[in-house]
Formats: sequence, structure tokens, C-alpha cells
Amino acid sequence: MDDKLNVFIDTNVLIDYLARREPFFTAAALVIQLGQRRKCNLLVSSLSFATTSVHCGAFGQLRQMQDGSLKGVTAESIIDEL
Repeated sequence: MDDKLNVFIDTNVLIDYLARREPFFTAAALVIQLGQRRKCNLLVSSLSFATTSVHCGAFGQLRQMQDGSLKGVTAESIIDEL
């Protein structure tokens, strides 16, 4: 990895972002945007992806992960960094 700050994304932050869960969505989106802009490295555990997909899938939000809404942040890219 590089010299950027590594930020571990908790399961709840991921769910807040993908499910647009208020009142936490705005804060979660700011963190995700920092990673999208390459200001920091975002890290997520594989268990968090599994939990999030189950939770968000129940609400029809899994599509956001599948359609690339995380803009280049995939399970594979995060696992490769570990």
C-alpha cells in the first residue's frame, strides 16, 4: 500500500451508505467519497461484505454494490490489499 491513511469501514457504515440509512448516510457517504477520491485507502472485511449483502439484499439495495456504485471498490480489490 501507499502512504495514505488506511480507513477500516465497519459493517454498519457500509450498510448506512448502501441503504441510505438516516441519520448516518451523510457521514458514511463522506467517508466513502474520501476513498473514491483516493484521499485514503478504504478497507472492509469479507464478513462485512457478506453481512451487508444479506442486510441490503433484504431491502433491495444490493444492486448498488453490483452496479458499481462504489466506483472501483470491489471485494476483490479490498482483499488484494490485505
